Amino acid sequence: MFLTVDIIALVTNGIMGGVIARRMNFDPVGFVVMAIVTALGGGIVRDLMIDQGPPVATTNPWYLPAAILGAFIAFLMPLNGNWTTRVLTVLDGLALGAWSATGTLKALAAGLDWLPSLLLGVMTAVGGGMIRDFMVGQVPTVFRRSPLYATASLFGSVQMLVFFYVKLPDWGMFVAMFSVAILVILAQKYNLYLPGPAEIRLPRRRIPSILRREARSANPSTGAIPVVDAAAGSRTDGTTDSASDAVVTQRETSGSVTQNQPRPRADQQRRAQARRVHHMRAQRSQARTEGAAPKWRLRQSRNNR
Repeated sequence: MFLTVDIIALVTNGIMGGVIARRMNFDPVGFVVMAIVTALGGGIVRDLMIDQGPPVATTNPWYLPAAILGAFIAFLMPLNGNWTTRVLTVLDGLALGAWSATGTLKALAAGLDWLPSLLLGVMTAVGGGMIRDFMVGQVPTVFRRSPLYATASLFGSVQMLVFFYVKLPDWGMFVAMFSVAILVILAQKYNLYLPGPAEIRLPRRRIPSILRREARSANPSTGAIPVVDAAAGSRTDGTTDSASDAVVTQRETSGSVTQNQPRPRADQQRRAQARRVHHMRAQRSQARTEGAAPKWRLRQSRNNR
């Protein structure tokens, strides 16, 4: 039963690799290479990382022919209809769940801990597609904002992990396969995807205005904030007052302290620029008025000549 599901998954992923080859206008050799990489790449990477003999793709006599069959199906048929896309989506979901569970089970059987086993389960399911995308110069689909795929694989790997620890690996294979297929179909239908970095916004904490004013008035050399003593009229930040500093005057009648700060240089420049613009506009208006003299004045000036 599991071998039949595995063969169907290999043919399906071979077809998907051939679809990419058709999109890139490859020749038959490119179709075969894309199909083999897509269908067998993740399992080969898993077996090399576990290091328990040759990869299954080279020892099982059905794996390579199944991938090549998928390549020739994609080479002979365009496979761009609605029903074809739906069937491939269902078969791809079943293959994703089966390979996620298989990769996790093999890693656990090899004595790896639960976290590396989950990683190898996801790598078995999506590793071939990642290698295929790298080969054609594209960003892997699992890295882009697309319907849930690697997340569904991780979901199936976690289920297999739970069933392995309760001594029911066969049930874990079935449950992971069908639950991942359902999740992939729902993600494709309702466009479910993970949020991007720009969609999660943390609240900004604003600094009170009084703190900003104190920070701007701090002494740049020492960093001390000046405090004006109303009784003595002196500063307590260790510096002396100058003509450009604040002038403190104390009114004996009211007992209030008035602090006159000098006008900033930028404000003076803006006012001078505004005066120049106003003067230029007045000159232009006067020139237009003088140029639009009445015609009888022009005739009178000519007669006087």
